Order: sequence, then C-alpha cells, then structure tokens
Amino acid sequence: MNVTETFRDNDTSYLQGNTKYVTDNRDIATYTFYAIANYHVGGGYDSNGIAIFDDVATGNLSSLSNSVGVYKDYVDRNGTGTFLMWHWR
Repeated sequence: MNVTETFRDNDTSYLQGNTKYVTDNRDIATYTFYAIANYHVGGGYDSNGIAIFDDVATGNLSSLSNSVGVYKDYVDRNGTGTFLMWHWR
C-alpha cells in the first residue's frame, strides 16, 4: 500500500493512495483510493472513501476491472478493525 495522509485542523485527515487485493490463488485487483478519516478521542478512527479499480484485474477478481467501490472502515484504539466495501455497478 502506498498512501499520503494530509492532516486537517478538526481531527480529520484526507487520504489518497493505491493498493491491491490478492487472493490465495494469486488473482490481483489494484485500485486508487480517496478517503476522509475521523480520529476519535482515546484512539482509533473511522474512514469513508472510494476505490477506483484499474483495468487489469485477474481471475476471480476480473469483475472489478474498470469499476468503483465505496467503502468504510473502523479501527479501535488497539488496532483491531473492520473494512467493508460495496462494488458499485
């Protein structure tokens, strides 16, 4: 994962970067993402964003080629998190 985080004055930050999904079978889908993160008093954060998949997804992930995902995640102060993404069709 490659990400740039720009902190703002109101306990939020803007994130942009790129990363990829890789399955156990080595199928790959890469995407660029943009998100806003909200930091919580006492630790942890949540964020909401979009993922724009490129056109070279392989195997079982090939349906993600040239598509968009909308996601949210939550990480508690211990680093345990949840990540949910919806494939926008």
